[in-house]
Amino acid sequence: MEKDLSLKTYNLPGVSVDLGMSDSHEIKAFVKNILGCRCPDDVFKKILVRRQVLMNGAIPADFIINVGDRLLVTIRRHHPQEVLLNFDKIIDPWRSYRDQNGFNRLRYVIPVSPGKPTLQLINKIERLQNSDGRVNIHLIDDAKLPGIIS
Repeated sequence: MEKDLSLKTYNLPGVSVDLGMSDSHEIKAFVKNILGCRCPDDVFKKILVRRQVLMNGAIPADFIINVGDRLLVTIRRHHPQEVLLNFDKIIDPWRSYRDQNGFNRLRYVIPVSPGKPTLQLINKIERLQNSDGRVNIHLIDDAKLPGIIS
């Protein structure tokens, strides 16, 4: 996978992660199979991963994945109760970043240990997704993350 400085997230504060071909294939499989993205294959020709990403006004992300300047995947480990209490503070800055930088969609991934999030949190996520068709929030098992991210 080539490193492309034109990708929109290149200048976001954080640490670039060098991807090998197997990493890129694993990220593509994660985005398509686990997150359910239906992006065409050509979008995956350019993938940029950054870790420890800081952005003004946002709770730092553990990782962000830029897929072809069209899909922004943000990954942050949170306790489900933290998400419930700080939902807008966690999600809104990334939604704004998506909009300001022309991404088609934001997928915010919250890896969780096996266990159930509260019904209150699930309802809050559903309300946001119903009001903004360009954001998806995923509560997924840690074990389903690509190796380069876990």
